[in-house]
Amino acid sequence: MMNNDIQITISTILALFGALAVVAGGVKVIMQLCSPFRRLIERITECEKRLDAHDTFLGNDKQEITDIKELTRENMRVNLALLNHFIDGNGVEKMKELREEIQDRIF
Repeated sequence: MMNNDIQITISTILALFGALAVVAGGVKVIMQLCSPFRRLIERITECEKRLDAHDTFLGNDKQEITDIKELTRENMRVNLALLNHFIDGNGVEKMKELREEIQDRIF
């Protein structure tokens, strides 16, 4: 009788370990099925961060282009004033005004 009880206990323990192995195998399969989705979410998050960085760079570039356009426009005004002065010898006051504007902008 004692031998039969030990055999039942050992069989029960082995059955529990077997059930645990089956559950662990199932969990592993489920994790492998979910793994591509997790990697996809991580990749999307990484791409969104890179996109935000590019948006920042483009915003900075746009501001720089706007500043360059403004400086170019001011250069053209100065060149026009100089050209007019060379042609007719007048416009000294206009050139003084432009000089003051340039000095204010530089300093």
